[in-house]
Amino acid sequence: MQKVYDKATSTYTAPYDKGVIKTITATKDSQGNIQEYALPLSEESDGTIRLMSKAAAIQDTLKVGGVLIVDEIENRLHPLLVQYIIEKFQNQSNGQRAQLIFTTHSTDIMNRGMLRRDQYYFVDKDNMTGESELYSLADFSVRLEENIAKAYLLGKYGAVPYIDEE
Repeated sequence: MQKVYDKATSTYTAPYDKGVIKTITATKDSQGNIQEYALPLSEESDGTIRLMSKAAAIQDTLKVGGVLIVDEIENRLHPLLVQYIIEKFQNQSNGQRAQLIFTTHSTDIMNRGMLRRDQYYFVDKDNMTGESELYSLADFSVRLEENIAKAYLLGKYGAVPYIDEE
């Protein structure tokens, strides 16, 4: 059985075997020896399950090119894993032209400088008509040192929910 090691999660993944997907995790014991143990995927955390459900699509898109669309990329994933996935698409050297399109509610992504300003898009919903408008951060005059996440949460770019406190 061939195992695949994922540096981002420090996890080995076993191939599909007899209807049960298992992950094989490597740890060191008190003497420094590597010990491996298998867990059915159903016993892994929600984040690991979500990552595993997307891993093949991520790998395939990066390898052969194309577009991968992910709704709420940060959902149940550690911020460093999200950053790792985004950076894999941003730093392609294989020439396959893979593209990642994702939605998020995480302003953490805005703070990390992972994306260029022309890669941010907002969706603003009109509460009266229900219509949504899509527009780019590039449509605004944004200073280089501006904290995009803070300005967004303050409503500078729109696309923030209206909360009626009554």
